[in-house]
Amino acid sequence: MIPPRLWRLLREVRRFTVEVRPAAERASLGGLPSHRGSGAIAVEHDGTAVRWHERGRWETGPLAGTAFCNRTRWTMAVENGALELAHERRGSPVFLVALREERVGLLRSAAPHVCGEDRYTARLRWSPRGLALIWEVAGKRLSYTLIVRACPFVTWAP
Repeated sequence: MIPPRLWRLLREVRRFTVEVRPAAERASLGGLPSHRGSGAIAVEHDGTAVRWHERGRWETGPLAGTAFCNRTRWTMAVENGALELAHERRGSPVFLVALREERVGLLRSAAPHVCGEDRYTARLRWSPRGLALIWEVAGKRLSYTLIVRACPFVTWAP
């Protein structure tokens, strides 16, 4: 069961930061470099789903100064008690993971999202002040951690 306070928080967020951290062994081999960005979230909700329309700008790393956007959909799956996450970058939703509560303040993906040879596992840490969605990506070409922090306030650090 998804805590009602978390469902409310998903509708209240307005700001986010994003950080990409390469796996140490890949960074030393010239892999994906670290970079950070931040932006704003416009939220839509209809009772069954919460949609985030994220717009931001990379602030550090090789993409510094580049604008980006993303569309994320959160759905409460009543039949299995999971919080389902999908992206809607190209219009239709693409299912990513079902997050289940592991303990108070922490949800974890029930199974990884597979994209080609890469596996994406997710954790969602949350408190009344904000949330952090942490993706661990592992594959032949990619190995990094992506952390998205979101809050209803202008600044927040988990």
